[in-house]
Amino acid sequence: MAAEAGKGKIMIIGSVQEFEAVCKRQLATWYRDNTDSKIWPDDVFVVWSCKTLQNYKAMLAANVRGDGIYAEYTFNGDTGELYEDVYKKVTNRCITEEKKDG
Repeated sequence: MAAEAGKGKIMIIGSVQEFEAVCKRQLATWYRDNTDSKIWPDDVFVVWSCKTLQNYKAMLAANVRGDGIYAEYTFNGDTGELYEDVYKKVTNRCITEEKKDG
């Protein structure tokens, strides 16, 4: 069961499914706190996730058309800390040929 870090308890995550659910809740909370989009965890989807030893990592996005936001979550199983990085897509272009210098 996940408990909030920083309140005298460390976060404990016992499965990939639990980690992904925590990440979905965190990204939905980020949207509600930082944008006009009032989304919920069901509006968030996992693009990619993995577990290596006691650590988890996932990339998530939300069903908010055209905002270009995606988030990366990393859980450090040794410290019980969850790190959140939120990014905005800057460009989307098609490259058909590599440009050579000079």
